[in-house]
Amino acid sequence: MAINDFDSLKAAVSAWMLRTNSDSVVTQAQIGNYVGLCESELNRELRIRELEDTEAVTTVPAQAWVELPAGFKKIGSLEFDDKPFDMDFLTRRQLKEQYGGQSGRPRAFTVYGNRIYFGPTPDAAYTMTLDFYTAITALSESQQTNDILTNFPDIYLYGALKHAYFQVKDTENADAVGQNYNAIIDRVKQADVESRMPTKLVMKARNTIG
Repeated sequence: MAINDFDSLKAAVSAWMLRTNSDSVVTQAQIGNYVGLCESELNRELRIRELEDTEAVTTVPAQAWVELPAGFKKIGSLEFDDKPFDMDFLTRRQLKEQYGGQSGRPRAFTVYGNRIYFGPTPDAAYTMTLDFYTAITALSESQQTNDILTNFPDIYLYGALKHAYFQVKDTENADAVGQNYNAIIDRVKQADVESRMPTKLVMKARNTIG
């Protein structure tokens, strides 16, 4: 059975459970909950290319912060559009100690709560580009697919099954699919790291004088 959308994922979970435990009949609503639990787990674990996003950020004069974009999980980089360079990332305490009470072009930032704070406090409207990792687009009846399901349907299958088996107290199958789930997560993370590296590194000889 091909898993290519929310409906086929739920059908696969239901069929799998019936094959392995004929006493474990779960409703479509319950399976939807298991998928949601899987997504919560993935949002804590996955920081891969499929979850990268970019958003324009514009500061407000005399305001030290801007709101983070919806779905924000982890920052990648923050650069001025007119002068590309990474600002320093500091802790909130360091930002206050170094730039408290100052205004001007921001030279550092921190993330606290649902906001990005700048130091010094911006004295004008500066436009920046924020690269970040975003949350998974949750599956539902009206949102049938997303990039994670398209590229890694087995993650969703084993992740949902793990929570389903725990719910019906089938620890043996829960452990088995949980091991598969963890192994796939590890392989996906490793593949993401490898995909960012060139296939072949060319070493250039260094010129020497004398």
